[in-house]
Amino acid sequence: MENPRIEIRIHQKKYLLRGGMFALLALAGVWLLLSYAHQQTWLTPWVVQVIAGVMVFIFGVLATNDLQKGLGDPIGLVITPEGFIDHVGNLGLGLVRWKEIRQIRMDAARSGSHILIELIKPDQINKKSRNPLQQNLLQTNLKLYGTPVVIATDHLMMAPADLLRLLEERHQPTRKRT
Repeated sequence: MENPRIEIRIHQKKYLLRGGMFALLALAGVWLLLSYAHQQTWLTPWVVQVIAGVMVFIFGVLATNDLQKGLGDPIGLVITPEGFIDHVGNLGLGLVRWKEIRQIRMDAARSGSHILIELIKPDQINKKSRNPLQQNLLQTNLKLYGTPVVIATDHLMMAPADLLRLLEERHQPTRKRT
């Protein structure tokens, strides 16, 4: 019997709330840029304008990203008989096949809980990346977690332990015996 496709939804309200907070911080940067920079006396106006410009850019990008996720497709993780596709993270690696995975484990020591996907050939995942920024994010994951593929469970509408169990059940038939 073929295992069905499972789609796990994201907490859209969390993304909308976080996106709204980032938008407010971007608007605060606009206010600093347009009105407050010339009124304050403790820094030169151009320093405040540079800080405000950086604020607008960074928080604007974060707000756009989170609001798109909050208003867009509610599917965060797709589990198929061939593997899984993670839409929660910003890597967009596409399908990670079960046969490419060595081990699946939980890491709850850092902020939030993450499911770490240890690959048989972690260097092969770079072939799936489409741009240098994506490759940089993969390398950062590799340095921080020891694996390039990490599923953040904080924004999924499934308990991390249940998700780990489900992923392990799907991976079990393809795991090579040594």
